Amino acid sequence: MIEDAKLKLERALRDEDLYFQDMRDEPFVGNHGGLNLAKLALDVQAVKDELASQKKKHLHQEKILKRHEEKHLHQEKILKRHEKEISRQKKQLSHLTVSSKEYMQVRNLFISVFKRDKLHTIESSDLKIITDGNIAADNGDAFADAALYTSLNQRSDRDTFVTLYGLRPELVSRMSKYRVF
Repeated sequence: MIEDAKLKLERALRDEDLYFQDMRDEPFVGNHGGLNLAKLALDVQAVKDELASQKKKHLHQEKILKRHEEKHLHQEKILKRHEKEISRQKKQLSHLTVSSKEYMQVRNLFISVFKRDKLHTIESSDLKIITDGNIAADNGDAFADAALYTSLNQRSDRDTFVTLYGLRPELVSRMSKYRVF
């Protein structure tokens, strides 16, 4: 726009085609080619104001984007910590599972029963494993059994639990935090 005005002004000065008049109480300097010098400064200022406004909006958007990027990086760090903790807990659970004597007896029982019932082969060591596994599986664990009713929601026959242990599963679950291992 400024370049166009310069070209028109050059042409008007060269051809001496300028004139001045009052239009709607504003001075008008122009030519027949459409040059309007009186409003040129206002037009240039309006363009400058618009550019400044756009720059201000752009800077504001950059600040918002930077905050979002920082928040995203923070959330990624938290996610990595959680993933690391989950991995650690999975390893710990695996070690705890294998280190449980009763659990391993039940797993051993499973294999020996499979060997007896499906493969139709059994050794004296398998008979001992089956006996020990049955004892481990048949022994009660009120705290673990209560979890079947409360946190795991796998059983709904609460009367059976009460008959077996003399307490409601919810009460035993609350007591489990005082359990000494």
